[in-house]
Amino acid sequence: MFQSDSGREFDNTSLGDHFLDHGIYFRKSYPDTQAQDGVAKRKHHHLTEMARAFHIETHMPATFWVDAIHTAMFVANRLPNLISKANLLLKNCFKNLPTKIF
Repeated sequence: MFQSDSGREFDNTSLGDHFLDHGIYFRKSYPDTQAQDGVAKRKHHHLTEMARAFHIETHMPATFWVDAIHTAMFVANRLPNLISKANLLLKNCFKNLPTKIF
């Protein structure tokens, strides 16, 4: 998933086509909504902190910063979260998951 504010830097058809080709869900937040902007900023902060930790721990030169960010994204996308814990609980309780959760 790719989330951005309603700025113009990501508002073009070639980027949209790229996202569609690679199965990336693109979501825009509403303008001037601090709550939605905060989610993206916290995620960005989390990824940069993880990348910084990887980078410092491995003593790699600055030229590998992009690889540290990619590794941080890879790890962060596999960390358990509240949604995955709820799905795991439902799978353990029921053989078939309900199609809609209220």
